[in-house]
Amino acid sequence: MAIIFLAIGVLILNLFYGSLTMLSFLIDRFEGFRELIFSLNITKNYPLTIFPKFVQIILTYVIPMSLISYYPTMCFFGRTDNFKFLVFEIVILIIFALLYEFIHKKAILKYTSNGG
Repeated sequence: MAIIFLAIGVLILNLFYGSLTMLSFLIDRFEGFRELIFSLNITKNYPLTIFPKFVQIILTYVIPMSLISYYPTMCFFGRTDNFKFLVFEIVILIIFALLYEFIHKKAILKYTSNGG
């Protein structure tokens, strides 16, 4: 079951990264912010509980780093309710998929290229 949670978490994080990358088409000088968010990738190496509550909320709901490492590990060890977590991950997946689709449509409309 933890592998399923991990796979869904990877999908969520990739949708999040894709959304950030496509925002570069819409916002000038976005690379610095994008790199700042990408640098938070190191937080996956630490348990979520060592961070303050505010940071835990950000790493779970805003920047979903904890969905790749912390929560699948807790499910593997049986320390969390699997059904509740599965519903939570699916809801987050749907939200990030809709966000990705919305940003993608906006970015494609703004994209221009030169060539022959």
